[in-house]
Amino acid sequence: MSGAAPHVLIVEDSMTQAFSLEYLLSENGYRVTIANNGLQALEMAHIHKPDLVISDITMPIMGGFEFCSKAKADAGLRLIPILLLTDLSNPDDIIHGLEARADGYITKPYEEGFLLRKIRTLLAMRELPQGDDEDSGQAIEFIFNGQKHVITASRKHILDMFISTYEHSLAQMKILEQKQRELNDINAKLASSLDSLKMSEERFRSLVETVPDIVYRLDSEGRFSFLNSAIERLGYHRGELIGTHFSEIITPTEVQAVSWQDAVARRRDAGLLPPVPPKLFDERRSGQRMTAGLEVRLKTKSGVTVQHGEVKPLSHSPLVVEISSSGLYGEGSEARRNYVGTVGVIRDITDRKKAQDALQHEREFLEKLINTVPLPIFLVDTDGAIQRANSALFRFFGLDPLVTLGRRWHDVLPPESAERLAMGDRDGLEENIYEATLSVAEDEQRMVVVTKIRFDKPGEGIYGQIGVLIDVTERTRTETELRNAKRLADEATRAKSEFLATMSHELRTPLNAILGFSEMITMNSLDGDCPPRYRDYASSIYESGAHLLEIINDILDISAVEAGKLTLHPEEIDIAALVLSTERLIERNRWRGIGV
Repeated sequence: MSGAAPHVLIVEDSMTQAFSLEYLLSENGYRVTIANNGLQALEMAHIHKPDLVISDITMPIMGGFEFCSKAKADAGLRLIPILLLTDLSNPDDIIHGLEARADGYITKPYEEGFLLRKIRTLLAMRELPQGDDEDSGQAIEFIFNGQKHVITASRKHILDMFISTYEHSLAQMKILEQKQRELNDINAKLASSLDSLKMSEERFRSLVETVPDIVYRLDSEGRFSFLNSAIERLGYHRGELIGTHFSEIITPTEVQAVSWQDAVARRRDAGLLPPVPPKLFDERRSGQRMTAGLEVRLKTKSGVTVQHGEVKPLSHSPLVVEISSSGLYGEGSEARRNYVGTVGVIRDITDRKKAQDALQHEREFLEKLINTVPLPIFLVDTDGAIQRANSALFRFFGLDPLVTLGRRWHDVLPPESAERLAMGDRDGLEENIYEATLSVAEDEQRMVVVTKIRFDKPGEGIYGQIGVLIDVTERTRTETELRNAKRLADEATRAKSEFLATMSHELRTPLNAILGFSEMITMNSLDGDCPPRYRDYASSIYESGAHLLEIINDILDISAVEAGKLTLHPEEIDIAALVLSTERLIERNRWRGIGV
């Protein structure tokens, strides 16, 4: 046996513990055999004659104490050391071990080094000479815990058991000392962590007290258990709200809108949800659910508040706020942990809400204004998709807004018209103005002026093009008609000028005769042979003829000017003489019954 590795028989019904112990012993040079219970161990001990037996106490069929008693009573097995594994939770185990004449104890869970030392000690003691008193011990009878025990073990067995118990106590003492040191280290770290936690809590409280938003905590019933000083901006003192339900500061008209109870009731009535316990908001949420961006109106108290460093009066008018919150849960698994409350932040968005409302009003105004404009207006992005358009554009092309928006010109218009409308969109021009003929509703061709300007989004670059269509079909038609009328007028003017130029001699020749003969009559009447009234007649004929000649000359001069053949030469005239001549002409015409 001195040359071969010691053979150890393990008696253990737990295969996990048996294999773990087998691995430990094999790694340290022992041969190992495993038995599942005491009965099987007796059979294997007779067959293999192990050098040492390590046995559990509690096993089916035959336990460790019974196995040990039978082995020690067997002449062929009684000299094999038996080491019992126990948790020593019951002091009776030691008594039973003495009664069974076990050679030693090892407590579970065992320290591997201590177990190996114990095995080596028992194997070394087996090599020592055995005395004659192994079986000569006298029976010792005593009562322990109200039970009578009789021990027939030899003094050596009793001493070995006491030594084993003492070793166990020392080992336990070392373990306890180690645990105490570890516990002291943990306590020191815990104290340090507690100090850090207190400092963190103080910093957190300072931070919470300085933030402009209202920070709160609710208990499981929805009542305030904490509020920072920002609540005073609503005119409240935090002390008067502690213990008050959240719904007490929400305007009555909105409690129903944000109440989890009412929301669920409405959905239950609609057949969308089964009945559930009521709760304000969704306080009994899971760890994954949060309330974010919930807009409500909170009641304010009269008084003053400080906002942005400025003291402002408070009335009972509601304040628009945004609430974000999350549920708090106690210890335990995800499914079983209890809801203990809610933490959240309330942010004043009154100014933002007013700005949003003003922006929405402005947007609606611009939308109505654009739709009122009779000119077609549109917005296309860089991909050519129609993003916005007014009603005038849909009427102009006869398009459906639901079908048009989001699509390209080529998807809703004839190819020629789509190509003309998309002209220059990808060139990135700041401004693009051109004329185009487009096919509109009822296959009508319309001439338009297309004006497009580049539209940039701040921080994003070019977004697309804004375009306006001006229908110039009627204007073009009118301009064409005007050009034709001017051409006809020019032709008539040229014909008139040519006529007057041709007829100027024929117009002047008769007047020359009239003027000449009237002048002769006037001159001959001076001899006294002509009555005075005839002399006046001749004078009037001469003056009228001269005046008619001037008119004809003026008409011919105007025609010459229109034809570009005569240049005007301004001259001074005698206004008094002109007026006197005009008076005489008017007087003669009046005398003749001619009105001017």
